[in-house]
Amino acid sequence: MGIIRVLLAISVVIAHSMPVFGNTMVGGTLAVQAFYIISGFYMALILNEKYNNYKLFITNRLLRLLPTYWFVLILAIGYSIFIFAVNREHAAYLDPYFDHFSEFSLLSKLFIVLANLFVIGQDIIMYLGIDLQSGNLFYTGVFNGSEPPLYSFLFMPQAWTISLELMFYLIAPFIVRRKTTTILLFISLSLLLRFILVNKGLNYDPWTYRFFPNELSIFLMGAISYKMYKRKFIAQINSYWRLLIWISFLIITMLYQFIPWAGKPIIYLLITMFSIPFIFHHFKNNKLDTYIGEISYPIYLSHLLIMVVMSFISNFFGFSLGSEWSLSIIFITIFFSLATIQFIIKPIDKYRQNRIRALNK
Repeated sequence: MGIIRVLLAISVVIAHSMPVFGNTMVGGTLAVQAFYIISGFYMALILNEKYNNYKLFITNRLLRLLPTYWFVLILAIGYSIFIFAVNREHAAYLDPYFDHFSEFSLLSKLFIVLANLFVIGQDIIMYLGIDLQSGNLFYTGVFNGSEPPLYSFLFMPQAWTISLELMFYLIAPFIVRRKTTTILLFISLSLLLRFILVNKGLNYDPWTYRFFPNELSIFLMGAISYKMYKRKFIAQINSYWRLLIWISFLIITMLYQFIPWAGKPIIYLLITMFSIPFIFHHFKNNKLDTYIGEISYPIYLSHLLIMVVMSFISNFFGFSLGSEWSLSIIFITIFFSLATIQFIIKPIDKYRQNRIRALNK
């Protein structure tokens, strides 16, 4: 499913920049939710077939996510220091800190620093504001509900989705190994909560796709995909049909905005859930597809930083990329991600796999 994951990551890049030849693909929100389904599938897969040790599972997931995050975080901080050294008036991501961080209370400072360092809590920031008179955080229910907005103190504001991922990892071992009926019960309860909140008027961002109890149903759709994958009929289907499902899914993802469906987001998520078992079975031994899939995570983490750096460079040298802006960001982000895989992800992944082998001896 590597190419699919990269397309979804590129959809997020486009959502934060500009359409490519007028095409936005599935957009940022739907791409993130499709990632949740894929994550749910993989967690069900490895928890049922690979991990029996909760501590090893959690620590290996942290090793999977945090080093790459820290690498990009260091680059963002380093870029901000460079900008400050150049002009002494602006400091990129550090600007909000220079302007207001001294007015934060000790607990507020601690919360922001820890959220930036360890990701957990970044989703909560989307519901909070900062009162500069008292220095305390307060509930707003909207991510831009204070001045300055609290999310502006995040070096990678898109990493709030990683916080949701981590919360899912914490509870996944207790859910995805259970019977299908139990998983469906959890999905039903999550959907019921979403319905209640919508009827209470909470049908806007951040409640629409940043509230973990609501999004749990989407993660668990991936667990249902895994249950489907284990059924014998998946393996018995002719490989040409599985390939056709993959091609169809790619086309739907790339041309999503042009498809005149009613209720498109729900239909797309259902298509994702039902397509994954066939696609994974077809590509599970394809090393190239697996490698391509690894690119998606660093693309997601680094694209906003690369956009900021590219904007600075274009302004400094006085040129404009115009309609090629998004394409330039995509290609540069892909090259950056390939380097990140080589020097950060691969060595750590080797260590992660050694930990599993050592436990299974």
